[in-house]
Amino acid sequence: MHEGAPLFDQGDFIFLHEARGADAVDLCRALHALYRPQGDDTLLTEAHGRRITFYYLPEGTEEQARAVPIMTFYLRAGEDWARTLYENPGHASGERDVALLEERLAEYFEVRLKAAKAYVREHQK
Repeated sequence: MHEGAPLFDQGDFIFLHEARGADAVDLCRALHALYRPQGDDTLLTEAHGRRITFYYLPEGTEEQARAVPIMTFYLRAGEDWARTLYENPGHASGERDVALLEERLAEYFEVRLKAAKAYVREHQK
């Protein structure tokens, strides 16, 4: 965490204490299906997208101020699932295979969750 940086920025927040990378990918896919334009751009417009930030909140902790960011996933109008994956973290440049992009996102999530847990362990007082 950077001192002085706001913990909660804009967008939607998901707090968790444990998850597998595949679970995060499934949730991102479901949110993409929910928020993608349905012809009326009610929930998602070309000018704006949705930003979903995953936070690690240690088990038994209810104080959201102790949450540690894991990753932010972006949903933008007009992008199919493959393009959405490509525009988010966790993949090698140029990769276009959806299954591989999902796998890379899952791995990225797990690495970031592990780092968030390590941060909490190191800074517990």
